[in-house]
Amino acid sequence: MNNDTFSQTTLIKILQEKENISNEQAKDFINLYFSIIARELKNKNSVTLHGFGTFKKVWSETSTANNPAQGGIVNIPAHYRIKFIPAAAAAERINKPYAKLKAVVLKDEITLDTEKKQVQPSVSSTEKTIFSIIAPELSVPAQQQKIQQTAFPQITTQNIQEQKITTQIINRQVIQQQIIKQQIIQSVLPSDKDGEPYDPDYDSDSITADDDDIRIISRCWFIAGIAVICALMLLVILCSTLFNRCSSTVPTGVLQLQKKQKTDIEKAETISDNSYAQIAAIQYGEHLLWPYIYGANRLRHSDPDYTIPLRELILPVKPDYTLDSNDIEQAAIDAYNAYQTQYQKQPESAEGQEKRVRAVRVITDTEQLIPGFLGRYEMKFNVNDARLARILISHQNKKGNASWKK
Repeated sequence: MNNDTFSQTTLIKILQEKENISNEQAKDFINLYFSIIARELKNKNSVTLHGFGTFKKVWSETSTANNPAQGGIVNIPAHYRIKFIPAAAAAERINKPYAKLKAVVLKDEITLDTEKKQVQPSVSSTEKTIFSIIAPELSVPAQQQKIQQTAFPQITTQNIQEQKITTQIINRQVIQQQIIKQQIIQSVLPSDKDGEPYDPDYDSDSITADDDDIRIISRCWFIAGIAVICALMLLVILCSTLFNRCSSTVPTGVLQLQKKQKTDIEKAETISDNSYAQIAAIQYGEHLLWPYIYGANRLRHSDPDYTIPLRELILPVKPDYTLDSNDIEQAAIDAYNAYQTQYQKQPESAEGQEKRVRAVRVITDTEQLIPGFLGRYEMKFNVNDARLARILISHQNKKGNASWKK
């Protein structure tokens, strides 16, 4: 067995090599570690390091003792002693090299007469020394103590043999008591869930409290998560309900406007051409060019729907869409303004509504002839007319019609 002591200096060196830190850092860490243990022992009765052991305060009452240095008796005041109890796991690691050793069971049939025949004629000084050390420490029956006290002063072969037999009996009793005690401990204190031996010195109060706190915090987070999910679900349901209501509940004014636009679209698609459109279809092969003929005759007859006699009609040469685009666009604007003037005179009447639809038709017809016309001259048109014209154009593009129904 190695009797070398493990000092704080050795611990500092090992910590310095393992963690690759300086000597001062290792020393500061160790001093801080033991200062924490000392501080906790000052406030508590014990400090438990799981897997290592427990430091306990043990109270000692006032007592007296002999002073070997100065002689005499000195009074020792009441004080705390620090007791260290190693954990079962630590004790098991320390005693692991001796775990293979087995107890020797003594034979029950030991008689004094048999042993007397095997006694040696002389007793060695070693046997006397062993007996003098072991005998006072053993708790033997009163009758055996009496035998020891009376026989020991006269050291004889018979006395030595009797003491040896007594020692064997006591050792057997001690071993049996240890076996019974170990069996009781194993039956009353079983191993824990992980299969590790039970540690009676392990103080689980602090760890149990920490586990309870962790459980409480975990439950709080779980409840908070459920609350957040429920709130999000309610928010989604509320938004969906509001959206459905908004989409299904349309104001009366909007419904009326949509209905009016639908009526205007139907009128624009089914309205018949005027006389200028019929002449343009015959002369130019394109009835949409009728505003160009109207522009040449509008000073004599401002009403685009007026049926002018052919002998009075001014018929210009068919325009070129590229070279004469400005003249075509200006003629279309004049025709639109003429219809708008007639609409303003009687906007609520059926005839006035027809004039408005024909004005919008002028915009859409010219847009088909010269793309981009509506975008360039939108500021010259009524806002509602321009909006309706775009709806008509989009509607016709979806239908795929190249021109308006004649």
